[in-house]
Amino acid sequence: MELFFRRVEAFLLDVLILAIALEMLSLVFPTNNNVVKLNKEFNTITDNYLNGDLEYSKYIHEAGNIEYLVDREQIFYNVMNVILVIIFFVFIPFLNNGSTLGKKVMKLKIVDKEGNKPNMNILIIRSLIFNSLGYLLITLAAIFIVKDYNYFILTIILSIIELLLVIISIFMILYRSDKRGVHDFIAGTKVVKI
Repeated sequence: MELFFRRVEAFLLDVLILAIALEMLSLVFPTNNNVVKLNKEFNTITDNYLNGDLEYSKYIHEAGNIEYLVDREQIFYNVMNVILVIIFFVFIPFLNNGSTLGKKVMKLKIVDKEGNKPNMNILIIRSLIFNSLGYLLITLAAIFIVKDYNYFILTIILSIIELLLVIISIFMILYRSDKRGVHDFIAGTKVVKI
């Protein structure tokens, strides 16, 4: 159980550091006026829905279209998000003997099946499944392929799949004797104490 809580603390620390980095990016590259306008539109339709002036189906459809437009306006920010996730969950552990910054603080590291430092491919596979890299890459590609409300539906489906993978991984790590989650099985890794 101790390993589980250390893994959770390490992950939360990594997410906090990543969130701070993303927030710093948003300060350097502030939100453009189109996104501000779209957010105001979203607030207006939400108010209309809450006041009973807009049906649920129309509200969801309009909200989905706005999400698509916002994501399209923020492509640069989304690309930077992908780059930061790759840096934090692929490059740093690769260069740091299998430890993310959070894992380093919590004295943990990722190893392959044989107990060796994981290679870059293993870390990419692991991040595609657990660190939102797969979600971010698919939605980034989908913004050019899928339009409006359909994009919104795709992001919801991907979010549900990602959430289910995280929940399943948590239960696997908690109750399996080898303490490996879905991402560990697919990538062929495990997390060990240093």
